Amino acid sequence: MRYGVRYKTAATFLLILLLLGAMGPIVIDLYEEEPPSMEFIREYDLPELEGLNSSIMDSLTLAGDYLLNHLDGQGKFDYLYNASSGKSVGGYNVLRHAGTSYSLALVFKYTGEERFFNGTMLSINYLSFKYLHFEGMGPSRFAYIESEGRKKLGGAALSLLALVEAQKVCPSLDLADEIRGLADFILKMQYENGSFRCYFRAEDRHNDYYPGEALLALAKVHDLTGEGRYLTSLERGLDFYVEYYSRGRYTAFTPWGTEAMVYAYEHLENSSYVDLCFRMANRCMAGQIGPWEGVDPSVVGAFSYDPRANTASRAEGVVDSYLLASIMGDNLSMERYGKSADSSSGFLMYLQLNETDVYGFEDPAMSVGGFPASYDDLNIRIDYVQHAVVVLVKAMVYRTAPVHI
Repeated sequence: MRYGVRYKTAATFLLILLLLGAMGPIVIDLYEEEPPSMEFIREYDLPELEGLNSSIMDSLTLAGDYLLNHLDGQGKFDYLYNASSGKSVGGYNVLRHAGTSYSLALVFKYTGEERFFNGTMLSINYLSFKYLHFEGMGPSRFAYIESEGRKKLGGAALSLLALVEAQKVCPSLDLADEIRGLADFILKMQYENGSFRCYFRAEDRHNDYYPGEALLALAKVHDLTGEGRYLTSLERGLDFYVEYYSRGRYTAFTPWGTEAMVYAYEHLENSSYVDLCFRMANRCMAGQIGPWEGVDPSVVGAFSYDPRANTASRAEGVVDSYLLASIMGDNLSMERYGKSADSSSGFLMYLQLNETDVYGFEDPAMSVGGFPASYDDLNIRIDYVQHAVVVLVKAMVYRTAPVHI
């Protein structure tokens, strides 16, 4: 496989693997003038994990710098960038902006490089200032993310992931009002049977992404606040969706839902979460390419001989299942899922553009650290980077200790 004039060797790949409202609709803008400055922030609460994989750390730093290079002064990401032409392709998606803010917060959390925190807060401020609104008053007050006149469950959920992570790494922030408002919106969107409405005040239809995102957001908010109502909502939701996705096939629910189920298992000890996580992971692994004789090393770890960045989203169910097996002390499953997670991580780092890869590109510095759609499609969308970062962080941390990221 080639990027321009570059070809990565099998030795490079092997090295990677080895190192591895009560009063009606009263709508209030969150910020009436300017979003608050975060320049006063000085204290952080970062994990003290030893033995983190140095190759993954280097990859995360490259990815974080790619995102910073594509973040403008207002906090808006360059949504879709073509590395070979050096041009932005345009378009935007606020949900993917929120997810990318979350991934940038994770890069800061595990590198400790303050520029990544500053970028995280700049992007969160843009998200809040432009898209976040409150509605109602008193106990009925809630918040949502609105874009193009639509209020999606996934917008609140992904924004919560970013806000909660920022609050955790910097306790001196005061994001409690935004976090509570968005979390209460998710509670408001839950039906009596535990399922979620995906669109607020609009024609509702099922979306595989949004329920998984909402369940993970509830898990993160419960972990932050300890409030039982979020765990209750999480349990009610899983009661419905474990049955809904009982076949265990890979869907867009998997990358988010499996992590939520691992968290819920620790608190509720429901074995049905284990069964579904493992079934989803097994389905994901079924097409994974191993280091067979004669196989191009650039495809090893991917889930297709046309390897793409979406390997990251498929791999999340596998790495989450590794964490679950580790928590349970299931050594056989740990070995199985761990090998798959390592292989997926190796592929993603192989796919990531480095300084050698971008030689001869129109604007090499702007391409370094990005994860293109494929070896032949050098479009880099922010969510390609986001999913890759989350997988690499999980693979790195879970291999060190059975703790959540």
